[in-house]
Amino acid sequence: MNTEELSEHTDYLLRVAIGKCDSLEEAQDLVQNTLLEGLLAIKKGTIIENVRSWLSTVLNRKYYDLLREKYRKPLTFYGMDYDIRGADVTEWTCFEVS
Repeated sequence: MNTEELSEHTDYLLRVAIGKCDSLEEAQDLVQNTLLEGLLAIKKGTIIENVRSWLSTVLNRKYYDLLREKYRKPLTFYGMDYDIRGADVTEWTCFEVS
């Protein structure tokens, strides 16, 4: 794989990303991250027989990473509040950790 092969598939990757993402900017970022992964693979000397398939797989994995990051909900803990001075239990509360 070389940089020319990467650039041949840029339009295809952008079309796929636009179909998946909410905005053009998000799709362009996804393609950029995918191509960056391709450049890192070239630098490492990774042998890839089917470049388009490999790039599509990377794009899909990066998209799912994006979804996980976007829709991750903060954890909610239930517990007791303690008065630091006297270490007395004051009340039950719910708080979120982000």
